[in-house]
Amino acid sequence: MKSRLIWEDQGERTFGLVLEPGEDALATITGFAAVAGIKTASLTAVANFGRAELGVFDLKRQTFRTICIRRPCQALSLRGDIEQGDDGQPHLHIHAVMDVEGGATRGGHLLQAVVQTSLEAILVESPPRQRPVERSGVGVALFRVA
Repeated sequence: MKSRLIWEDQGERTFGLVLEPGEDALATITGFAAVAGIKTASLTAVANFGRAELGVFDLKRQTFRTICIRRPCQALSLRGDIEQGDDGQPHLHIHAVMDVEGGATRGGHLLQAVVQTSLEAILVESPPRQRPVERSGVGVALFRVA
């Protein structure tokens, strides 16, 4: 992976990241965030993956239903965030829309992905904000506004 600090002002930084073929997208970005000391950030990216796994959360079963894409696919949209977990480490949460075959798409949480040609991302750090908390009956952590 290659990275570059693009902008910095008053505790906010913007980084450009380029991942290389064969890199594990989630592990590489999470590792970068840990080394850079990023606790909260938003991320947008485009990529081509050799394979990927998406997950759609099943509220009834309280688990992810997985969608395995075992062939090259293009990420049409990758958007997400990084939040500091209870363990003090950065945790990456990305939603993805993938072109799996001639315009057919699949979407969900990006659970696993291996870069085929490249992944280009913009990571915008922000000051720490309120962390998501578990909401009773929902099974996922959500931000509390009030």
